Amino acid sequence: MKHFLNDECLEGVRKKVPKKWKACCDSFEHSTLACQYDIRIQYYGKKWGIPILDGGSSFKAISFCPFCGEKL
Repeated sequence: MKHFLNDECLEGVRKKVPKKWKACCDSFEHSTLACQYDIRIQYYGKKWGIPILDGGSSFKAISFCPFCGEKL
C-alpha cells in the first residue's frame, strides 16, 4: 500500500528489532508493526526509538515503554 506522498506504508512490517526480542506488552508489540505515520517504535543499534519523518535520519530515543512504563 502507498501513502498520498507515494511512499510505501510500513504497517504490518517489523523492521529493526533484536533477534530474540520479546515485547513487554501488547501495545509495544503492535507499535513495532505500526504505520510510520502512527506511533512506530524501532530499534536503532542499542537504543529503542520513535522515528522522526525527516527522510529516515533521526529518531527520538526512549528508555521506557510509553505504554506500560517498563524499562527497555
